[in-house]
Amino acid sequence: MTNVTCIALTMVFVATFATLPFSQIAIVNGSIRATVQTHTLAAYPPVLLDLIVSNVSFSNCLNMSDSVED
Repeated sequence: MTNVTCIALTMVFVATFATLPFSQIAIVNGSIRATVQTHTLAAYPPVLLDLIVSNVSFSNCLNMSDSVED
């Protein structure tokens, strides 16, 4: 997998993840209500963003490509 392909796939993944409906379960007055909201990438908590970046990062893609070429 080339670096360009990997970076493109990473961008597609992040863009898709950012637009997916995000399910929230809230307990209101003792009853459980599930709400589905569409969040933008900016609305995600920083910790979740860190997980996304660490799991799908350009450096990981570059390392993968380098190891394949060796």
